[in-house]
Amino acid sequence: MSPADLARKTDIPANYISRYRAGTRAEPEPLEKIARAFGDDGAELILAWLRDSVPDSYRTRISITATRSVREEPPNLEDVFIYLQESGKRAQ
Repeated sequence: MSPADLARKTDIPANYISRYRAGTRAEPEPLEKIARAFGDDGAELILAWLRDSVPDSYRTRISITATRSVREEPPNLEDVFIYLQESGKRAQ
């Protein structure tokens, strides 16, 4: 799904979605809208966003995990956006 397609489904401007995909940290409200567009797979997006919020110096001491199994544990939010968009997931 392209940033333009996702923008239409979430009412978030495409340029914001492109920025989020490039690594700009999304605020919780738009992030939740984007995650909902991907249904259950949106949990991966939220998980990556939370992991990105842990300072590097604490990553060995703080672990953020999902209560349900997610396919992969991507290292950061940008990777999840790329994965979800390139995997052809359709917004629900």
